[in-house]
Amino acid sequence: MQLQNNTQEFKELAKQKRIKNITEQKALVRKISSLLAYNDFTEKVKQHADYVGQDNKASTSPKGFVIQFNKFVKKLFGKTVEGITEVKELETLTVLRNRAVDIVSQGESKKLSRKQIKQEMYRKLQQIFDVLELKNE
Repeated sequence: MQLQNNTQEFKELAKQKRIKNITEQKALVRKISSLLAYNDFTEKVKQHADYVGQDNKASTSPKGFVIQFNKFVKKLFGKTVEGITEVKELETLTVLRNRAVDIVSQGESKKLSRKQIKQEMYRKLQQIFDVLELKNE
């Protein structure tokens, strides 16, 4: 009888360790996803700085785009990018960065002006944020 209780106890311990491992792995995956999204975003911003739209206007620096994006994020979340620490918020920020890259790329392929690309990006990101925040509640 004692052996059977020990076996059950070992099974329960193993299960707890697996759950802890899975939780740690999920956290690591989230962190990696966030870093990849950030890297993709910054790379796209650098490329976009060289883009000249149909209105023949070019950027003077990628810094302005990042500042505008960060202000937009602050408006959405009510805090700076650096202040976003909760898991759900980080996941939402990761999605927004990934989508921003896609939207800017699509705008460039359509030969939209830089202003049109930004307007489209902020409109779509607002929609995505609204959906994700409703889902997270």
